[in-house]
Amino acid sequence: MLYKKAGIFITAVSAIGFGSMTVLAQLAYASGANTMDLLTIRFTVAALIFGIIIGCMALTNHLKWQLSWKQVLTLIALGASGYGIFSSMYFHGVSLIPASLAGFLLFTYPVMVCILAYFLGEEPVDSQKILALAVSLCGSIFVLGPVVEDVNWEGVTFVMLAAFLYSLYVVGSSRILKDVHWFPASAILTISCAGFFLGRELIFNNGYNLANINDEIMFYGVILGVFSTLIAIACFYLGLSLIGPSRASIISTLEPVSSACLAALIFNEQLSILQLIGASCILLSILIIQKARDEDNVVSSNRYHRERQA
Repeated sequence: MLYKKAGIFITAVSAIGFGSMTVLAQLAYASGANTMDLLTIRFTVAALIFGIIIGCMALTNHLKWQLSWKQVLTLIALGASGYGIFSSMYFHGVSLIPASLAGFLLFTYPVMVCILAYFLGEEPVDSQKILALAVSLCGSIFVLGPVVEDVNWEGVTFVMLAAFLYSLYVVGSSRILKDVHWFPASAILTISCAGFFLGRELIFNNGYNLANINDEIMFYGVILGVFSTLIAIACFYLGLSLIGPSRASIISTLEPVSSACLAALIFNEQLSILQLIGASCILLSILIIQKARDEDNVVSSNRYHRERQA
């Protein structure tokens, strides 16, 4: 029981860490940051800390994971071309629309994951998943409804594209994480993201110009790197190991909720009744999907035991 309570708390910390990204990004933008500078700081800080941890583990002979070159290259590709491009699109979208709106629109990605998993032959589609898709779509319409005339559609488009790219990333990473421990996978992914953004600055801007970075931008970038990247990832996987994927996925719905609460607290953003109904629909769609997945796992487990007994 104690482990489960600790797992719930740790996973909630992870959700708040990920959910605070939008608010921290907007605070950095208000201080004069641009998307690429902010992401470069975020992933470079997280990569440096991962590098230090790996170096210490190597010196004390605690580095025991064996990865093939294929696994390493796949993780690098997922980090640079997957998570890197997703982050660029999402943070650009966040610079154009309210943080609470961005957080809830991004969280349509679990439904997209189910659709992709179906077309890739990894998961069947049943009535519950179709219901989840309909509920999520209605929720997105309600969230956007009251602000359709005033909303920045470029921002909405970038956030929705980011949600789609993130769903691709989730499907791709779920395959490799079956054979690779989460820590080296997270470290390689984060370091490759840092390389992606540093390389971009080197190619397009002839290097990274720290003169453009004031103390406030650096502060928010470091917080993003430590709390919303390193700690958020570590807490999520630790919580996952303590309470399992079903409970962890449900608790992760705190991400858009925490984003909306922080936005209301810091920016005085307020959702209308219709938007709150839409946000609730998006969260409900995630719970429906999780219930359907749990039932799929039970069916698969029962089939496996019947086959073994036969």
